[in-house]
Amino acid sequence: MICLKNTTSRYILQSEQTEASSNLTASPFTPPQGTRREAPPVQHVYYVKIHKAASSTIFAILAEYCRSHDLLPLLPIWEHINQQTPLVPKHQLMLNTKVNLYDMVFHHHVYDPAIFRYLHNDTFKVTMLREPFRHFVSSFMYFKNFGMKYLRDMDRYEDPISTFLQDPAKFEAEGFASYTNNRQCVDLGYDIRNQPFSNEDYIDYFIKETEKRFDLILITEYFMESIVLLRRALNWQTQDVLFYVKNAFAKSHTVLTNMTDWHRARHKAFSQPDIRLYEHFLAIFKQRMSATVGLREEVSELSAILEKVRCFCDQKNIDRSRHNSRPMTLHIPAGRWSGGMSISKSKCMWLKSNEGTVTRNLQISQKFLLARV
Repeated sequence: MICLKNTTSRYILQSEQTEASSNLTASPFTPPQGTRREAPPVQHVYYVKIHKAASSTIFAILAEYCRSHDLLPLLPIWEHINQQTPLVPKHQLMLNTKVNLYDMVFHHHVYDPAIFRYLHNDTFKVTMLREPFRHFVSSFMYFKNFGMKYLRDMDRYEDPISTFLQDPAKFEAEGFASYTNNRQCVDLGYDIRNQPFSNEDYIDYFIKETEKRFDLILITEYFMESIVLLRRALNWQTQDVLFYVKNAFAKSHTVLTNMTDWHRARHKAFSQPDIRLYEHFLAIFKQRMSATVGLREEVSELSAILEKVRCFCDQKNIDRSRHNSRPMTLHIPAGRWSGGMSISKSKCMWLKSNEGTVTRNLQISQKFLLARV
């Protein structure tokens, strides 16, 4: 199979250089290191899908695991569960009287503990944070182009993002309608109805509560490291965390490169909840990386596997220039950190499906399955 070399920056979200010690290596083993042989894989997972924080990729991993392992995710009636609290189950969740408890949650929603009545007691809770200024720029550009009126209206100005940062209070949407005002905290359950973003005591309390609520908080800037740590925490196989990057909005990166210290200072002035939340969990994440044996090596191995999968999935079935059929299955041998795996073209189809398609397929298959019970 011939594939033009593609740099990982076009496919894999870039990780910062890991700070784990590079001299931590593994000896040969069976099964792959990082897998707890005595423990079963974790199949009950709750994921808070924060907007514009690599959330579509984590969504795809969890959704594909549910599909391929015949699990029952708790699905929304439409595409999202809720965009504000409180949770209204009968209007937002696709519930079935034949099911008492569901296996996973991975659609967009604002944290509300009421959702746990539908989940198992041993559910593993995880989310992912993004550096707040990058998150702000990404959210601003994405939602300005895809649907939020308060941001679309900024196009009347020559420099929309600078104008917005000059006086955020003038342009910002109110409450849950905003996707640029400490939205990471909002998605994680910050009580915006009763607590202003300037309340430092509440920010401290909220960070402590968030640490209690979640078993693992990942960091977008260390994306590949996050995937490896998630795989190990869930005791999954490498083939369970394969992904194909979608929903990357390139224009946000272009705008970000033009941002100055002034832009960052203006953002910092009104984003203390998100900034303090991120800094707190970034420090914890770095400690976890430093304590993880062989992290850098597994990241390298996973990156190579993902490149092979991308190459295979992007190829057409027929090489018209040579009139040869492409192989319909990709076989990847076992490595130090991963077991051997075979990837079919049908698997590629699922990996490349967008969020809406995945959601509709899960909704249809779940209705069909439960109708037969």
